[in-house]
Amino acid sequence: MKRSIALILAALISASLVACGNGTNDDGKDSTSGTESVSVSDTADTVDTADTADTEDTADTANTEADTADTDVVEGETDGSKLYGIFEDAITANPDATLEELANAVCSSGIPPFAVMAAPMEEGWLNGFDAESITGFSECVAIAPMMSTIPFLGYIFKLADDADVDAFIANLEATANLRWNICTEAEELTCKAVDNTVFFLMCNKDLNAEQ
Repeated sequence: MKRSIALILAALISASLVACGNGTNDDGKDSTSGTESVSVSDTADTVDTADTADTEDTADTANTEADTADTDVVEGETDGSKLYGIFEDAITANPDATLEELANAVCSSGIPPFAVMAAPMEEGWLNGFDAESITGFSECVAIAPMMSTIPFLGYIFKLADDADVDAFIANLEATANLRWNICTEAEELTCKAVDNTVFFLMCNKDLNAEQ
């Protein structure tokens, strides 16, 4: 950088000298030494061009790295997975939390752009499943929007300590119907567990895109 500044100053000084000597002498001859001024100016331009190219290369590299970092952060993140993350954080912070408290953490997260309510459920027929009944849990809270036409439906199940959690999840996934309502169809299903508490949700990947 110091070398570039020095060359630029040399070019400016040379240009000033050239400007002062651009007049003709008494014999009508031009007293300007064009060769030297062009040489210094060309050198300065070359250095400036090289510095600019280096700066642009550095900027391009930084932009590429930033783009890659952004891609890594958002890859695979849908609103369904974000809501599961909120559920997971809530139950990890308070393992003794009730299902209503966990459901309220999901409902009040601000991710659903519509009003969501939670209600206790019992074994038997559950909306969103093709099975005649869903059993094998001791407690359950449903999470649903107040408008039934919105493709959003979730449950939080509490299983017995000795329950087969994997088999319960497999049954939910096998009997779940993303088009449980003739007017709606969800884009994804999220079904995971923390110990013996199961989080189930059918919704669109981007809830802000709801019509």
